[in-house]
Amino acid sequence: MIKGDLKDRTGLVPTGSKFATELPEDWSLVQLGRLGAFRKGRGGSRIDDEAAGVACIRYGDLYKLDRPHFETPLTRIAPAKVSEYTAVYGGEALFALSGESLADIGKSSVVLTDEPTFAGGDLAIFTPSKTLQPEFLGYALSAPFTALQRSQLGRGDIIVHLNIRALRQIVIPIPPLAEQAAIAKYLGHAHARIDSAILAKRKLIALLDEQKLVAINQAVTSGIDQSMPKKDSGVAWLGEIPEHWVTRRAKYLFQEVDVRSGTGKEPLLSLRARAGLVRHEEVSKVPVDPESLVHYKRVQPGEMVMNRMRAASGLFAVATHTGLVSPDYATMKISAAVEPDYYLLTFKTRAATGEFRRRSTGLGTGESGFMRLYFDSFGDVYLPVPPLKEQAEIVRHLTRLDDVHNQTVSRVAREVQLLREFRTRLTSDVVTGQVDVRDIASTLPEFTAEVLNSATDRFADEGLDDSPQDGGETYDTDQPG
Repeated sequence: MIKGDLKDRTGLVPTGSKFATELPEDWSLVQLGRLGAFRKGRGGSRIDDEAAGVACIRYGDLYKLDRPHFETPLTRIAPAKVSEYTAVYGGEALFALSGESLADIGKSSVVLTDEPTFAGGDLAIFTPSKTLQPEFLGYALSAPFTALQRSQLGRGDIIVHLNIRALRQIVIPIPPLAEQAAIAKYLGHAHARIDSAILAKRKLIALLDEQKLVAINQAVTSGIDQSMPKKDSGVAWLGEIPEHWVTRRAKYLFQEVDVRSGTGKEPLLSLRARAGLVRHEEVSKVPVDPESLVHYKRVQPGEMVMNRMRAASGLFAVATHTGLVSPDYATMKISAAVEPDYYLLTFKTRAATGEFRRRSTGLGTGESGFMRLYFDSFGDVYLPVPPLKEQAEIVRHLTRLDDVHNQTVSRVAREVQLLREFRTRLTSDVVTGQVDVRDIASTLPEFTAEVLNSATDRFADEGLDDSPQDGGETYDTDQPG
């Protein structure tokens, strides 16, 4: 990775039960409360955001860009609002004071920017003493031993909270300043190389996903055999289709039904982008009172469900068992001339979602706001209708392609995960002195802010971040209110 040998450290001494790793003899373990001062951030909400405004960091930004140092703010606020926020300065560390799990609580990052920057609420700001080198501090705070301490100090169930008093108790290893600088220099170069490898693999996944979308669009609108004679469909969003296909309005293929629950005791179903309709308890820990589900829509096996607010994202599914869905969904019986999976694939193509978006009405634009595709508008959309047998062949063809795609993406995603794990382990070993990087660091060029920023900027330029991906699930609320 970096030319030179990582040397195992000699002269390590035990540190006691609070910190199991042994440290070099000239290092010390010190609580953050003895290494600097904390203050709490304050600030408004997203309504203050302004594209050309002043740099701002919100607690959610620490999760979006899960990195030891914060070089490029993700948020900007209106200059008139800065008096409502807390100023932060280069070299200070930020901690998120709430999170959704013990593993995530207290995410931190050290600010490395000369640009005037402000912090929002639910953040703790740590000003380190001169015994800490800021870049080293960022790596030390991102190491697993710090995350473990934060998780042990967090309190709460659904939302976990951490306070400044708890943060003061966190201990980190402190080497001499010269060695802190060497560690920061080495890890800066190492992280840049690892991040470049991660970025390349993330771009490969994005290209594979794009290739899959093209294949789906081609198959559902033009068939598997591209040499078949084509004709103009007469439908703007659809273009040319095979000569033997026809088009029909959706209302002749799908019939809206509206049956409501009288008791609310049927299982509540949640519409997910990848998994389809699943039981609510599989995706949420929040219990639902049956009385609140009275008048929810009943759906039967084999019926199609459309999330009217997310139709422009292709959020449709076919029910596999009886249950309840939100009143804001449309439920439909399916014609015998329809292979449901063929249309689930068709409804996710860019051309179809664009047509759904065009026909949606309400407040907001695009996929934001409260735009809805009502059944009357959906029913007027002309859809391609291949012969039923051919619909099934297209589904089988795309299923085979999807299997190959998923295997390839899973392999690349695993490589990304291994790179992240390697980066974490390397950081932990270096910032605890288990390996001595001083000799290697002395051979490396100075690690400038421009180099430090480059990997982050490239992630941003590609529309990617380096946080673990969750599969991109998208759904509307399934609960009352």
